[in-house]
Amino acid sequence: MVHRLLPLILMIALLAVVGCSRDPADPEQQVRAVIAAAEEAAEDRSTRRLMRHVSENYRDQSGRDHEALRDLVRLYLLRHQNPRILTRIRSIEFVTSVRAEVRLLAGMADTGMGRLQADAFEITLTLDLEEDGEWRVIRAQWRRAGRDAEF
Repeated sequence: MVHRLLPLILMIALLAVVGCSRDPADPEQQVRAVIAAAEEAAEDRSTRRLMRHVSENYRDQSGRDHEALRDLVRLYLLRHQNPRILTRIRSIEFVTSVRAEVRLLAGMADTGMGRLQADAFEITLTLDLEEDGEWRVIRAQWRRAGRDAEF
């Protein structure tokens, strides 16, 4: 069960690699900033900060809602003491002015418990610009990355 959580952690945390730009009003840069903040929260093992980037309306391919995801994230972060995330955003597409699709490649490693554990996933995140002006993940899809995945 915890192993199945890895893609969820990656999806949320992946919202991270690039950081903020000079123009905070640029929607693409806002989405990238959400990704950066979520990745930092995951590496800091902060469930609360990580889940700030997930909509209350979240639903994933396994039928998990916001609350179920929060519980799984908490369990995963308890079991992984030193998570490290590597992401590569392949594209950010704005379907509408308030909905973005982010396609990325994500790897997560943990060196806790005396051994290296790692995996990689191809992830698609859907983010909505919510009424409070914040971009949040509302949906996530993923599949294990092939051996030819390049970061």
